[in-house]
Amino acid sequence: MLDCLLCAIKSNRSRLAIVALALAAFVVTFGVAPLAYADEETTGTATATETKADDKDAAADDKNKDEKADDKNTVAEAEEAVAAATEDQKAPATKAKEGPKGSSLMGNDLLWSDRKLELTEYVAANDVLGVGETIIVKDSSAAGSYRLSGRVIKLTNSKAGEAITIAGQELTVADTTANAIAMAGQTASFSGVAGDLWIYADKAVIDGLVTGNVHIVAGSIEIGENAQIDGTLSGRTGSQPKIAEGAVIAENKLKIEETPDEPADFMSAINPITLAISVANCLLIALLAEWVASDHTAGAGTLLKKSVLGYLGAAVLGTIVVLLAMVLLCVPIVTIPASLAVFFAICAIALVSNGFTAAALGRLIFPNMGRFKSAILMGILVGLLCGLPYVGAPVRGLAFLFMMGYAIRSLRVGMLQRREERNQEVVQF
Repeated sequence: MLDCLLCAIKSNRSRLAIVALALAAFVVTFGVAPLAYADEETTGTATATETKADDKDAAADDKNKDEKADDKNTVAEAEEAVAAATEDQKAPATKAKEGPKGSSLMGNDLLWSDRKLELTEYVAANDVLGVGETIIVKDSSAAGSYRLSGRVIKLTNSKAGEAITIAGQELTVADTTANAIAMAGQTASFSGVAGDLWIYADKAVIDGLVTGNVHIVAGSIEIGENAQIDGTLSGRTGSQPKIAEGAVIAENKLKIEETPDEPADFMSAINPITLAISVANCLLIALLAEWVASDHTAGAGTLLKKSVLGYLGAAVLGTIVVLLAMVLLCVPIVTIPASLAVFFAICAIALVSNGFTAAALGRLIFPNMGRFKSAILMGILVGLLCGLPYVGAPVRGLAFLFMMGYAIRSLRVGMLQRREERNQEVVQF
């Protein structure tokens, strides 16, 4: 069978060769070609991918370059802006002169304190703050405000970017411009240009332009012919203001509160009710003092008879010492009750001093009269004096000193007697 197969193969050798060649061609055509195609496609895809990646990398690089360039431009612009702002801030300071001797520059503010200040052609970057006896500002300007205090203050041909506030005795603002000006002193004179104006003075003079309102409180007011007030003039004064013919005031709401030059009549100032209460109080206390403490009223009169000046001097000195002791006792917490006790004692003395003084003086002036009759007579007299205007306060003060002096003397005598009694007890022992 094998021999038959070999013979068949030999006889069909040519056919097998043809079939083999055909199979080889088929493999080459449909096997190698797809592989080659796949390799080409893969290679092309990889190439395309690499190309896209390269494009992305290039785009990212370009973007980074653009961002860095933008950052550099932004930083450069910011640095230029900062430099410009710095130059703008330094510009006023560069233009400004150095401050006067004894002053200091705090930021852009000029601070000054001395006896005399003179600013001429001075340019302040912000505010000017000064305190002294005499302050003179001439041909100067401030970007902020002027805030000055002194005895004599003069601002001439100057300018404030914001406001001017000055206080002193003699105030003058001439040919000076500000949004708002406030002046407080004995005499105030204004002849500049202001948005709003406030003046508090004994004498006020206005001879300038005010585009806003004016509020003024003064004893006397003078408004010059060059004065122009576009807003409202308000406030109060103690006399009729002097207004020149050329002055222009849009609306005048100034209140005039004139006070009489002559003092009120003495009799019209007496209050009958106050007088009656004073007499009744003094009379009642004088009678109680004679009834309860007649020995003390007699003793006080005797001491006053011996030496009037010595008695009053001791009373004044003792009163001062007692008041100081009351204040000092308030410092430590432990002694506050003692201070309160002294305070209430002083109040009690003040309440009964008028009647006690009347009773003591009655015993001294009318020795032959009965003690109650003399107390009634002097109680009415002292009560009337204490209730009168202008006289009552000094009389009440003297009565308080009289009783305070006697109280201090009695306290001192009592302390000396106790000391002598203790010494005698020690000697006897």
